[in-house]
Amino acid sequence: MGAVSGVLLAGFVFIPKLGMDVSNYVAVSLDALVGIISLFLARRFDQISEVIDNNVTDAELLQPVKKDRRSKGLLIALGASGFLSLALEVVWFRALILIFGSTTYSFSAMLGIFLIGLSLGSLIVSRFADRVKQPVLIFGGAAVIIGIFTLFSLHWFTKMPEFLLSNLMLSGTPSWEKMIGLKFVITLFFLLVPTLLFGASFTAATKAIREAMNSSTEAVGEATMYNTIGAALGAFFGGFILLPNTGMRVGLIICAVMVLLLGVILLYTYLQEKRWRISINGLVGIVLGWLIFFPPQWDKQVMSSGPYFSPWSYIKEGKINLREQLNSQRLLYYNEGITSTISVVRDANEDLAYCSQGKTEADTTERSMMLQRMMGHLPMLFHPDPQRVVNIGLGAGVTFGAVSCYPSKHLEVVEFEPSVVNIAKVWSNYNDSVISKENITVTINDGRNHLFVCDDPYDVITSDPFEPVMAGAANLYTVDFFELAKSRLAEGGIMAQYLPLYELSHNDYQMIMRSFAKVFPGCILFFTGFDTILLGGKGDAALQLPLTADKFKIPDVQQSLAEVGFENPEMLLSMYVARLSGEGEVYERGKLNTDAHPHIEFSAPKSTFHYTPDENQAVLLANYSSVPDELLADLSDEQVARIHASHEAMKMTLRANLLRAKGDLKENIELLMQAVAQSPENPVVRNELGASLMISADSVRFSGHAQQAAIQYNMILKYKPKEFWPIYHLVNLFMELGDQTSAAKALAYGMETYPNSPLFKGLRGKFIASTQGRVSEGLKNIEQAREMLPQYEPLQIDEQHLNNLYK
Repeated sequence: MGAVSGVLLAGFVFIPKLGMDVSNYVAVSLDALVGIISLFLARRFDQISEVIDNNVTDAELLQPVKKDRRSKGLLIALGASGFLSLALEVVWFRALILIFGSTTYSFSAMLGIFLIGLSLGSLIVSRFADRVKQPVLIFGGAAVIIGIFTLFSLHWFTKMPEFLLSNLMLSGTPSWEKMIGLKFVITLFFLLVPTLLFGASFTAATKAIREAMNSSTEAVGEATMYNTIGAALGAFFGGFILLPNTGMRVGLIICAVMVLLLGVILLYTYLQEKRWRISINGLVGIVLGWLIFFPPQWDKQVMSSGPYFSPWSYIKEGKINLREQLNSQRLLYYNEGITSTISVVRDANEDLAYCSQGKTEADTTERSMMLQRMMGHLPMLFHPDPQRVVNIGLGAGVTFGAVSCYPSKHLEVVEFEPSVVNIAKVWSNYNDSVISKENITVTINDGRNHLFVCDDPYDVITSDPFEPVMAGAANLYTVDFFELAKSRLAEGGIMAQYLPLYELSHNDYQMIMRSFAKVFPGCILFFTGFDTILLGGKGDAALQLPLTADKFKIPDVQQSLAEVGFENPEMLLSMYVARLSGEGEVYERGKLNTDAHPHIEFSAPKSTFHYTPDENQAVLLANYSSVPDELLADLSDEQVARIHASHEAMKMTLRANLLRAKGDLKENIELLMQAVAQSPENPVVRNELGASLMISADSVRFSGHAQQAAIQYNMILKYKPKEFWPIYHLVNLFMELGDQTSAAKALAYGMETYPNSPLFKGLRGKFIASTQGRVSEGLKNIEQAREMLPQYEPLQIDEQHLNNLYK
């Protein structure tokens, strides 16, 4: 129970409140105190042992420890039990974090429950172990039950995401405290029974081993040794062999069958009665038959859906619509790697999304693509001659693809999970097929460790890790990491740091900015529309726009930037927010995020249930400042005027976004229209206007005003010509209004823009059947669409309707 207290206190109290150093001092002090108390007690026990020794003969003292063959077999079995318990723990933990996320609190909760089960199981059996004639039967029986329970529990994993959503979102107000409670509940559901039994089996096995030996100390010592060695090997086996080669589901089945067989062997060996052996044979036959004929299946899409991230997006009209959303997606790639479970899905609107541990880390929406491209382009454009470049975090490869557009001698990307390279291959149309380029180097390592051991300095470091809410990612947002990165920059080198606006309170957001500026004083903050980027330099690094003009002429660079709406160098400075030089709201007295005090790792998860981009955009607006003259050096008056106009339009966009957050959509759209008039080509402004118009148009459509909705959807296409849903809805609205000509025109445009979309294939079938009477051909189109999305309900309804017409 001491270990349980240590895990929970360290994970939920000591480190968040006291920091790493003080927590270590507390742990070391307590450890020293235990040692002192032990030495004091040892003196008392020595006095007692002297009295006992006086009654023991020399022959008895010199008597060697006796072991029979049974003790050796039980020790091996206990080692196997430890092996399987830790192998299962590794796989259980990987599966559970897909359900409720891999924050530091998740690991504290899971480890706490695991240790609670072991300790309680051991405690319960110890109360009556001395009265048990054959403790080995408890050992074997516990193993059998663990195996059976684990096999049956496989059916419940894919039900847990909806269980989480239901209890988190539909019963009261969602909160971090409720999420923590649900993490404990779900973990208890899967782990309590097997861990209780593992704990019970250890005590029972130790008792059986003691009966086979004439020394209690020898029995306990060897039992602990074998179990511990087995546990260490099991953890290695589970993480480095089982998961990468079999995956979670098969890994759990293998471990469950192994522990079941261990129990059967023990029972078969020590149960002498024939009827019991027949029962065991029958039990094994039933379990194996069940595995063969009713194998537990997992829905990979459900397991990789990550409902813990933005859980409100899976609620529609007071009901959970997780399955409905998943039925509109196509799973393109799924892999359970050494460190994480990764996937790529194509949404109904044909956007790609890369997910790690169920959480979306990159997608092909305009906002996301702009961020990913700018993470690569900004440091490369502003550095005069970047020859050695490293990108920390490959992900979908879009940032690295942007970096690879430049003629650098050494282009390197550092990625922790080896299988992410395959993700970048799936995304080849969006990352310039960067993985297939000959001049790139892919290094599989932790990004921070790589910088620690690398020898040669870099001209550019672009750090694009997971959001700091994810366990392990927060250490890439500390002062210590920024100092390490700066030490690996060449003189005049530039570092780009990703800083999300979401899942961070305004205090946390400013803490990271403050920490970066502590290391890179005078760094610059850029706003990409939905995220921000920090750009810092070492030594005499000076950011000047004229340096970028020649690089804009590089064909690959020009195309990459044009794809996200940037046609000229001046447009880059429209994203300028502020130079962090020690003034403004960001620099109000506050904490720094450091390795010793990792505040962000423990505070960021608490912001999961708040939509924080709005409050953080308010921080940007409060610190918004004019583009400094040094960035405008050597520019023409016309260029400077364009920059100021576009920069002012971005400020208006921030103000408009705050109006949208307050629910004032009318004022929001009016202000965004003014911003577009101020800077018609600004891609960020156009994106935000399109997003607001989409909210308005959807609201009008749901209220039944088809004509007005069609007008607004057409307006969206004026600013975002290839936006999927406005085109799709226009086809349906024109059909509803009886305007077949406009419907046919919108449908043709949709089919041309999205030729592989099952939704447009289905819509074409519906259109030609209902307006041209070509029912058979229309049905064939819908059937083709259903082959791609077999569970998508709207297509099922359309197919059934046309089947009825055809009959």
